[in-house]
Amino acid sequence: MSLTQLSATRLASLIARRQVSAVEVMDAFVHRISQVDPVLKALVAERFDAARREAGLADRALHGGEAVGPLHGVPMTLKDSLDTVDLETRRGTLGVANRRPRRDATVVQRLKAAGAILVGKTNTPELTLAGDTDNLVHGPTRNPYDLSRSPGGSSGGAAALVAAEGCAFDVGSDTRGSLRWPAHCCGIAALKPTQGMVSRAGHEPPPGMGVLDRLTHIGPLSRHVEDLELLTSLMAGPDRHDALVVPLPEQSFGPVSLDGLRLGVGSGTGVLHPDPVTRSALEACAAALAHRGVEVDAVDLQPHLNRANTLYAELAAADGGAWILRRLAAAGTPLEQAHPWVRNRIQPGRARSAVELAMIVEAIDALCVEMAVAHTSFDVLLTPVFPGPACVPGAWLDRVSSGAAGYTSIHNLTGWPCVTLRVAATPEGLPIGMQIAAQPWCEGKALAVARYLESVFGGWKPSEALPAS
Repeated sequence: MSLTQLSATRLASLIARRQVSAVEVMDAFVHRISQVDPVLKALVAERFDAARREAGLADRALHGGEAVGPLHGVPMTLKDSLDTVDLETRRGTLGVANRRPRRDATVVQRLKAAGAILVGKTNTPELTLAGDTDNLVHGPTRNPYDLSRSPGGSSGGAAALVAAEGCAFDVGSDTRGSLRWPAHCCGIAALKPTQGMVSRAGHEPPPGMGVLDRLTHIGPLSRHVEDLELLTSLMAGPDRHDALVVPLPEQSFGPVSLDGLRLGVGSGTGVLHPDPVTRSALEACAAALAHRGVEVDAVDLQPHLNRANTLYAELAAADGGAWILRRLAAAGTPLEQAHPWVRNRIQPGRARSAVELAMIVEAIDALCVEMAVAHTSFDVLLTPVFPGPACVPGAWLDRVSSGAAGYTSIHNLTGWPCVTLRVAATPEGLPIGMQIAAQPWCEGKALAVARYLESVFGGWKPSEALPAS
């Protein structure tokens, strides 16, 4: 296995034990980016020379016996919605050309403090507001398993580059599935943590978004499940900039036995009825877990998923898109220079009254209570991420508008943690991911299931559509 295929955890261990140098690791990833990014168009800004210098400093620190962090010398990329002082942050919008933030996003500060080295920034749709990764600044990013397909969005550049071995890991965000959908499309692992675990300070959209504030979560993307706990725990905890974030409860991570764990399995009907490959993968996962000793039961989620999809859409459009206009203004982008997907979301005629908005929020709160009650019958919930594999660019609009985002939307409303990982592929080689959700602050349960499924089904696999590393 090449260096670029190893987990961030494994790379950090090899570097710390001086079995490989940080410079060697950095050179391997920079070379890999030169192989794959000309066709993927996932990287939108790079600092290769600076990253190589920092890798050299990391090696010298080890030789000098200095204390090192848990990610010492490990290369990372970051979704371009996160602020970085040493690299422009454009957020996929024309108004912030060459913007250099005054401070790193909180998660960036913490990962750098742990020793990770920033290599570059990855593409995102304008202001993270689409399910495809395309914008008027950098253009579209391609799926590494089929260049005619979308990598998903909004963390599509991150997922594509991780899957193509261009970085050890990336950090993205999820407001309606923006970590899980790209991870599914690109066949990698991702964790959307519990609402309130990881600060969104320095992210677009920022914390403090009023009734929309509960929706956005920051989390890691990696080829390997073993990285997700380490990365999330390093990023977690209050920072005095995001009022929603609370101290990390002790039970969030740590070893969890699968023996006797109760698994709810939900597939859905109607537009959420998964295609044959996805349904087969779901059934195979459930059977493998039952064989391992997990208690497996089918659960009927359809009413909840349908309501979640409707309520999410109503909440996001309740002010007619005025919040999007404010985000464009904050970026300095005139409406006429915004991407058509963004402009189309501004519909003043859909604005609701204060009474109607209050009723939407009350209905969401009621849904969260119903899901909490339903969760008393299971410890973890296994569902598809999407009814099928990655779409061609633009097709997500029709799928989402018809309800296909229900699998993911519901967990942005409830705030539950979710792990996504690859468990199968279509005959054409497109990855199929599954979503494992748990109750708030129970990431460890979802991760335990994900680790087992990865051991059975193999998790991430190199793309045959790209040059071998």
